[in-house]
Amino acid sequence: MNFFNNTDCECSAKLISDYFEIDYDNVFEELCLYYQSDYNVLNFIEKFNIDIKQRYYSKTYITCRHAMTSFDNLMYLRKNGLLNLKQMLERKTPLSAFLLNNNIKIDVKKKVLHYRNSYYSILHRDEQCTNCIFEKYQCKSFFNNNLPDYRNCEYREELSILEGKLYYDKCETEVFIDGTIKDIYSYNSVRFSPEILNTIENITYFYDNKIGDLQSKWRYIPNNKYYILEFDVDINNFEFISTNAIYDGYGEIGDILEQFGYDEYDFSSDNVSAIVYQNIFILTRLVGNFLWGNGEKFGQILPTTKINGESIRVIREHAVNDSGKEDL
Repeated sequence: MNFFNNTDCECSAKLISDYFEIDYDNVFEELCLYYQSDYNVLNFIEKFNIDIKQRYYSKTYITCRHAMTSFDNLMYLRKNGLLNLKQMLERKTPLSAFLLNNNIKIDVKKKVLHYRNSYYSILHRDEQCTNCIFEKYQCKSFFNNNLPDYRNCEYREELSILEGKLYYDKCETEVFIDGTIKDIYSYNSVRFSPEILNTIENITYFYDNKIGDLQSKWRYIPNNKYYILEFDVDINNFEFISTNAIYDGYGEIGDILEQFGYDEYDFSSDNVSAIVYQNIFILTRLVGNFLWGNGEKFGQILPTTKINGESIRVIREHAVNDSGKEDL
């Protein structure tokens, strides 16, 4: 399922027709009536008798795109595959070697950041500091139980961003699953260096009161190139597509679920089949693209997913400091 190639109404109708095994002309005729208008997908399901409980294919893959920088012509990627954040920080990788050369090491398992000759706990927002890193106690307000309110500590705010990426987001790999090349170029946090370097810089600033230069150092490594990569991932290996977490609430898809015998309790109790969520996601995405055109959409790949380096396709490649936008 390649949403990136879904660039016009004809492509969208063809994908819907092929995936759900319904007549192309009838699909096109139905959706044309509502072009650039709101449309209830349940009407489409009922009109074409789509069974969202049915698995239409034994395997469904979604095409992903991922932007990154590399200064070894992707040799490490080809050999080891696309690693998640935990693997990049803890294994012998270009990223971990770069950090170590700058006196930084992150132990994800032990929740510790080593900086120069000291180490610092990677605390959750609500965890209490055992030792304040500042010479003078900085916490200015307190909860009702007289524990410090760390939301008023800029250092703890920055630390919580790292903690969130490593533990709340589980070091997942974020990718585009829809959008244009221009959308990907606009994702500036990875345009010149790994996004995690900015997060680390903002933390280490508090240790020596010195603005970090990790991003700049990485950007100007010789032979550093910017890449847009493309690869296919099993739909079951995404964090949210197969669950209710992708929706704001039951009301967003309640009418469809009720049509197939589910209710709000099933939605909130995770009793709805993953196949149902997958079919709803695919159909609503394709219908939306027909009516409104491609829209930027992210996906989070589960950290246990293996992405073989040889299966990765290069869509764009140029020196980091070239714009690469001339033909957008």
